[in-house]
Amino acid sequence: MQGRSWAEWGPLIQEFVAHWTEYGAETSVAGKTLTEFQATTAALEAAVDTCTSLEHQLELAARTRDVAAEAAYASMKSYTDGIKAIEGRNSAQAATLPKLTRRRRSSSGGGGAPQPPTV
Repeated sequence: MQGRSWAEWGPLIQEFVAHWTEYGAETSVAGKTLTEFQATTAALEAAVDTCTSLEHQLELAARTRDVAAEAAYASMKSYTDGIKAIEGRNSAQAATLPKLTRRRRSSSGGGGAPQPPTV
């Protein structure tokens, strides 16, 4: 039952509420009242809403990270290309440049952030 959306939980909970109400709204079953059950399910709904919000925030943060990674990679690539253009491809400065790996697109589909360069 973990990881379900509220759309999955809600109808099942409503079935239990309806059954409990028909059985006897004031009846305690297994040490719980209908009111206690409804409080528990309200806490579940709040927790599901929080998770949904945090998942959205994570997606936004990942996009921001990917944009920043693209910009950083572009700057490193421009620097490398600039040194080679100014000093020559076979110069000592070009030979000592940090090694910049080719960009590999991320598998998450989140904008294709480059992987960190290797040294």
